[in-house]
Amino acid sequence: MGSHREQQHARVRKIHSAIVQLAVEQGQSVPCNYPGAAMNALLIDLAPLRIDILPDRFRCFAAKSRTMIGESLLERKGWKHYDVKLFGERRLSFNVDDDGEISIYQFKPGRWMKDYFDIDPAGDHTSILPGLFQDDNDPTWVAFRNSGLYKWPPEFPEESE
Repeated sequence: MGSHREQQHARVRKIHSAIVQLAVEQGQSVPCNYPGAAMNALLIDLAPLRIDILPDRFRCFAAKSRTMIGESLLERKGWKHYDVKLFGERRLSFNVDDDGEISIYQFKPGRWMKDYFDIDPAGDHTSILPGLFQDDNDPTWVAFRNSGLYKWPPEFPEESE
């Protein structure tokens, strides 16, 4: 049996697979409303469920200016960003690259997974909540500070790293 995080990643992979099928059946191409967007986004609107699929975008923490760090939606070729909202509340936010690698930004598991994607949450209510606090004793902060995302403008690490 895998770890709790591995099980959550497996459920997100199943949700992603279901979203891909929904996109084929119900997806609507809409103009992107973020700077530098060369492509349209894909919207799946099955009220109260809404899924936004943004091409060449990646949600993460990054420098927003020379003095501010926060949640950012950055351009990243070869990646798609997925936002799953229910009644306007974001329940799942993740990034997927062309090879299928998934990076979960936010995940609030619960009954909605069974109701909308027929995926058993297995009693999981442990959220993956985005959060980053400036604390030099926190390994997550130290890794972020040493990354290109801490720089202005932010830079993703090279593929070989």
